[in-house]
Amino acid sequence: MDYNYYKNRDSDQPERPEQGPWQDSRPYDAPYDARPGTGSYNWRSRPFYQYGSGGDWQGNSGANRYQWNFAEYDQAVTRKKTRKNRGLVVFAVSLLCVLSLGLLSITGYSIVKSLSEGETVAQLPSEAVGDRSVPKASPGGEVTIHIAEKPQVEEPPIVPGERMTIPQVARMVLPSVVGIVNYQSGQIFEPFTEGSGIIISQDGYIVTNQHVIQNAEAIVVVFSDGTETEAALVGEDARTDLAVIKVDRNDLTPAVLGNSDDLEVGETVIAIGNPGGTDLAGSVTRGIISALNRVVKTPYYSTKYIQTDAAINPGNSGGALCNEFGQVIGINSAKIVAEGYEGISFAIPITEAIPIVEDLIAHGRVIGRVMLGITGEPVSEVIARNRNVPAGVQIISITSEELIRKGAMRGDIITHIDDIRVLDLNDVRTIVESHEAGDVVKLTLYRQTRANANNHTFEIKVALLADTGE
Repeated sequence: MDYNYYKNRDSDQPERPEQGPWQDSRPYDAPYDARPGTGSYNWRSRPFYQYGSGGDWQGNSGANRYQWNFAEYDQAVTRKKTRKNRGLVVFAVSLLCVLSLGLLSITGYSIVKSLSEGETVAQLPSEAVGDRSVPKASPGGEVTIHIAEKPQVEEPPIVPGERMTIPQVARMVLPSVVGIVNYQSGQIFEPFTEGSGIIISQDGYIVTNQHVIQNAEAIVVVFSDGTETEAALVGEDARTDLAVIKVDRNDLTPAVLGNSDDLEVGETVIAIGNPGGTDLAGSVTRGIISALNRVVKTPYYSTKYIQTDAAINPGNSGGALCNEFGQVIGINSAKIVAEGYEGISFAIPITEAIPIVEDLIAHGRVIGRVMLGITGEPVSEVIARNRNVPAGVQIISITSEELIRKGAMRGDIITHIDDIRVLDLNDVRTIVESHEAGDVVKLTLYRQTRANANNHTFEIKVALLADTGE
């Protein structure tokens, strides 16, 4: 080899094979190691070496250490490689230029010859020239597309007391379902909300949800034939989310109301209304009764609903939920709108709605209904044990001035009414509704203070209030 290097080794040490400058000082029988980064050599696993002050790597072996003069080696290799590689580069460039000129000359000659002889130049495929457009066919000829007629299947006649097909139910109920538009100040030309309603009398009474007409300054009813009429508010009840409006007409088609107490879980139902507003008026969806007497709790009231998987969306509120006999058995009211929930909607049973509707038509409000004058939430047995308090109904807010005067406070837990144990809002409702407005009841309250020693139970007596639903 013509590398300039020198070795320092012991005279009794076997001769080592020559090593390239990228090899480190290892025992001579170590496997060949490539320069770092040029192969499978793992440079992280190399033994520890130090770079000496003289510009060479030094191993840890002491006497068996190689020292390399990289400066002289690099100069020698560079000179040789430079002279040798320069000629190869010049030759390669010259050859490439000659080949390119020859190819261009041949191509140009072929094109000129083809044009001079009147031949059409062959076109490359569209993909070859970078054009990826779809090939176009030449139009021409006449094509007749046939539309098959719907098979004429004899539809069973509508027989009172017999099940109907869904199209029959839709044809029967659609004229009795209307759109309701709520206009409020600040939105003169655009509706504030839109919903649905059910015609319940020929002379213009329409039932809907209270939240559809809430705070309305003008109410417009849109009928199934597209005609519009302004309506007047007869009465509303926020507690049950029901309202009655009236239009000045005597030619309406009232819906047939069915007995919701006769429903069964799994029974087919049809929802009719205006999802999204009057733009989608008269939409019909189908589902089943998922559950009955489903209690939906609020801080104010607990109402029993029909649960269905029929599609009910904003705008369907106040619309009809029908059975297979074309009877309206529910008033579509709400649905669970949350991630992870689908197909859980609720309707107010007709049998629950009729007494409220009758009071609204007769008196403009609900009469004969009483209330305690609080809102609350239940404290279950599990929560009570964890917090070391009794189970009952915790007071969230108080609307009765008498309760405040008697010392009741927000956070108190009602454990008994007239010495009857109460555990939830339904217990409170059952006891309260057995009385009339003005009757006096005894409340047993538990109050927890920061000092546990001051926790105590006390009793107060208050008069029940008339609940007008306002």
